Amino acid sequence: MCNFESHIASKCLWVYTKCKKTTCNGIMKLMLSLTENTYERKFLKCQHLICRSFQWLSDVVNQAKGAEGGSSSSNGCFGCGQNSHWVRDCS
Repeated sequence: MCNFESHIASKCLWVYTKCKKTTCNGIMKLMLSLTENTYERKFLKCQHLICRSFQWLSDVVNQAKGAEGGSSSSNGCFGCGQNSHWVRDCS
């Protein structure tokens, strides 16, 4: 799904995470861009069309690396920065 070899699809940290907008209870879906300039680039998009929350997957991964000072397989939430849970469980 996300093309990282450190985990299997069912354990992917980026798939079906909670929307980062505090006013939204949606789920971010992993999508694939089909536009000419960003063809096949992966991104996260909120399930609710009215929300319009969007992030490039590469930006999210880089944020996670920066927050932990390590790799994308870090032991923390890229949403809030805490180490007690993954982003898909962030409230």
